[in-house]
Amino acid sequence: MGTEKILLMTGASSDIGLAYMKLLNEQKEHHVILGQYYSNGTLLEKAREKYLNLKIIPYCCNLENEDEVRKWTDCVRHEGIIPNQIVHLAAPRLEYIRYKNLTYKKIEDNMKVQVASLFWITQEFLPDMVKEHYGRIVIMLTACTLGVPPRNMSHYVISKYALLGLIKSLSSEYGDKGIRINGISPNMIESKFLQNIDPRFVEKNAMNSTMKRNVYVDEVAETIRFLLSEKAEYFNGINLNMTGGDIM
Repeated sequence: MGTEKILLMTGASSDIGLAYMKLLNEQKEHHVILGQYYSNGTLLEKAREKYLNLKIIPYCCNLENEDEVRKWTDCVRHEGIIPNQIVHLAAPRLEYIRYKNLTYKKIEDNMKVQVASLFWITQEFLPDMVKEHYGRIVIMLTACTLGVPPRNMSHYVISKYALLGLIKSLSSEYGDKGIRINGISPNMIESKFLQNIDPRFVEKNAMNSTMKRNVYVDEVAETIRFLLSEKAEYFNGINLNMTGGDIM
């Protein structure tokens, strides 16, 4: 495929986002990365200086705010750098909240960051992908969408299931237009996304897993790379099980 790879990535300053950019650079793959961040642009600036095979364009955007998302997509279109790949990693930091203590605002906040933002972004750029008859979208889900979900995470689980529904709907509607839309559902990942979680629980989760460890960030980055590649041409609408055998 000779098409220039232009990747729009939400949550680009996350451990997974940075690991994916590092992987592309090491493989000498030349991409334009339209990277959204919210609170830490320094990491993307450092990546831009370090990863010389990539053209990284950072943009600060609060994904909860439709006006900010629309402003970002308008800027992208004005610059004429239209993405043909999307990786959606953004999510509020993981935390445990008992249902009796959960507020609907917490659910809304998760839905805005994870679901609404992707809705606004894909509505903007899917028509361009259709014109080119090419597009790749990978969405970060969670093992919570496989089997029995954990307790005290209703706000998170609801959002991830909504994303799964979006994957299924879009892949059905756009699968015959050269566009592939897939999700990844990994077990707990060793990353700063877990910084609000008791370390003892993270360790316990690892010990209770089939492989006696949590998922590594680099493993997720490699999986994203595969799903965006031409080798995954026949993958569409899947929720890729990345649980190491914990859920089958």
